[in-house]
Amino acid sequence: MGYPILERRFANRYSREPGRAGISDDEKDLVRKFDNALMGWSEDVVQRAELHPELHPLPIFAGDPPEPINATSAAIVRRRDERGDSFALELYDPAGSLLEFLQFETLEITLDQAAAIIGVHPADWRAGSGA
Repeated sequence: MGYPILERRFANRYSREPGRAGISDDEKDLVRKFDNALMGWSEDVVQRAELHPELHPLPIFAGDPPEPINATSAAIVRRRDERGDSFALELYDPAGSLLEFLQFETLEITLDQAAAIIGVHPADWRAGSGA
């Protein structure tokens, strides 16, 4: 007997295989909390946004050779550990796989960088599970 949500999460989040089915935001949040409890830190999704189609591909390069990533959604995640809080801008493909993340010290810096890098302004974000 396995843990289907965990198995799907790892298959989707870390796999680059096209055509994999995505998982829901609620399932991602549940798995994130389970993962974090095991690792000794916590993460909460504080904001979510769909990226504007006219902004694709993003000017963030990954892979070998490096190519622009084709993210369709983003999340801002608050990470807490013994050193304090930080925020990550996470970018996802249509299947829900994590493509890239960028780490920042404050929510304000993260929102400013999201506007500059991916064109998502503060008014475009909606509350996440940890907001």
